[in-house]
Amino acid sequence: MSENGWTNDSLGYKWLVDVFDKHTHNRVVGKYRLLLLDGHKSHFTAEFDQYCKDNSIIYLCYPPHSTDRLQPLDVGLFSPLKGAYGRLVQEMAGLGINHIDKLDFLSLLYQARLTTFTSKNIKSAFQTVGIVPFDPQKVLSRLKVRTPNPPPQPQNLDNHTVVKTPYNTTDLQAHIQIIQQCHIQGPEPGPSQSLVPRPEPDPDLIPDAGLTQAIHYIIKGYSLAYHENALLKDENNRLRIENGIRKKQKQARKSYVARGGLLQVDKGQQLALEKDNPTAKSATQRLCGICRLPGHTRRKCPGIQDSIHVIIS
Repeated sequence: MSENGWTNDSLGYKWLVDVFDKHTHNRVVGKYRLLLLDGHKSHFTAEFDQYCKDNSIIYLCYPPHSTDRLQPLDVGLFSPLKGAYGRLVQEMAGLGINHIDKLDFLSLLYQARLTTFTSKNIKSAFQTVGIVPFDPQKVLSRLKVRTPNPPPQPQNLDNHTVVKTPYNTTDLQAHIQIIQQCHIQGPEPGPSQSLVPRPEPDPDLIPDAGLTQAIHYIIKGYSLAYHENALLKDENNRLRIENGIRKKQKQARKSYVARGGLLQVDKGQQLALEKDNPTAKSATQRLCGICRLPGHTRRKCPGIQDSIHVIIS
């Protein structure tokens, strides 16, 4: 292992000599051996290449992003290894061991490897990806080939959808295609003209690169304007909603309660009624602040007048 734990050029070469060549040298059928690689940079050093040439080793690299379908380890071995390791961890958790350190990991990984990296599973993985026996259809049959959608056909000028105003880039593109077709071939014949032979297009009327580029810029400019217009509409709608909320808050009638003192029940009910319905009139009569009787105010309260008369007398 390296100091930082990642593989490097020297470890790649050491694996080639001490692992691959050592364990396959006595199992050669014929002259050459095939070594399949995943494309790591440590596989393409000058030392690595020279050793393969000197020992009749042919190495091939998988195409990028294809190991999930072509590499036997990814297809048939790593998934069972992961499942076996997970079951061993669950068994330890059932025994009350909730922490797995590095030594536990290596021990469990070794046990899971013994149960999954068997001769039967390895041969089955090579057969699944079509390496041994050689069968490319094993992989090609699982690929999903997607055919591109055919380009939209230009519509006839007699179609009522042509004369409509384009509201998006798709509509504009359809109109541009119709313009190009009419510029080259002329309009589509109607029912009464179907038997009349159409003239050949005039080479002078065929649009050149400058016209095509101009049409491209028209589409691009319209697209920018359309998207900007959509953003402005959304912003205006949000501003209208916010202004409506602020306007209602500004028009709402405010009532204040003085600090200290007492708030009578009838006065509180009156304030609540006026807040809910500002145009509604209070159903209660105004009461005197001293004697709490209707019909007069504090200044004209009979109680105060009687008290003043008694004091004067």
